[in-house]
Amino acid sequence: ILAAIMGFSELAQIKLQQGKTEGLDSDLAKIFNAGARAKDLVAQLLAFSRSQESRKTLITVTPIINETIKMLQAFIPATIKITTQLAPETRKVLANGTALQQVFMNLGSNAAHAMQHQGGELHITLEETGLSSKQRQEHAASVDQYLHIAVRDQGLGIDPLIVNKIYDPFFTTKKVGEGTGMGLAAVHGIIEEHGGFTELDNQPGVGATFHIYLPQSTEESIVDDPKTSDKATTGSIDVKTILVVDDEEMLLTIYKEMFKILGCTTLTTNNPVIALKLLENNPDIDLLCTDLNMPDMDGLQLAERCHGIRPEIPIILCTGLTTDLDQDTLQRTGIKKILTKPVTLQGLEHALQQT
Repeated sequence: ILAAIMGFSELAQIKLQQGKTEGLDSDLAKIFNAGARAKDLVAQLLAFSRSQESRKTLITVTPIINETIKMLQAFIPATIKITTQLAPETRKVLANGTALQQVFMNLGSNAAHAMQHQGGELHITLEETGLSSKQRQEHAASVDQYLHIAVRDQGLGIDPLIVNKIYDPFFTTKKVGEGTGMGLAAVHGIIEEHGGFTELDNQPGVGATFHIYLPQSTEESIVDDPKTSDKATTGSIDVKTILVVDDEEMLLTIYKEMFKILGCTTLTTNNPVIALKLLENNPDIDLLCTDLNMPDMDGLQLAERCHGIRPEIPIILCTGLTTDLDQDTLQRTGIKKILTKPVTLQGLEHALQQT
């Protein structure tokens, strides 16, 4: 992801220096999309590290597999061929799409690593299926129909002596620099968190197949494509004077430009103490947008003190962490909206509309 962001940023800079605009929109779109992927990935890693449930919606898995295959084809050796057998899905699964993509990327890259020297076929299948009586008993199945995804390689298989360790965090047979051992641990954790389970068909000298089973939903709800939320619509917003507080100067610059696009004027500072003085001396300020993690005074403390000075002022809290605040905290601090960093233009727009 960083390679995409830095690579397309450099290409865009070179085109601007040369006075060329052809392809610039595409470069910028790729940078933005890579950033969105990074944001989703960090959110998933945070949820995984805290064993918290990630946000799930009803989705179809086939598009996620197809997108993952495109990503895999960009870095696996040409001696490895990816083939698929994906049956049509008549039901959706309740899942987090980013988390499932992480599962398929990990399984696919592991399979490719197993065949990196001799080559072979990486075969992915998807089908709707019921469970055997043994599976139902072992995994306490709660539904009748499951989605079965299998990822098969033609590598050397897994040494039987270490099969029981493959899901252990940080256990890996790869050399330094080739992996951390978190891949299969993440796969196991994500699938369990989705109410599913994993099975391994290991044949030393022949290859390995990882089987993923996800419970299918009987609900017929159709959810919006989350990618559409990345685009701003810049509708009409009442002009506001906004006080923006963040200890990162670059973010202050970004917020100032974004709010300008939305028709707002801003006062900015990287110091919460100065922010309090600005609020006291500028009655025209009618909204506070603050970072959470700052030295000397965090965003919650700043919000509470600002709320004490101006109880009517709405407050937007921006944070790089997933923060669940109870109702008492929200009322005490005057926080009306919480935005997860990196904040998008549309995120700010919606926050203004809702405050």
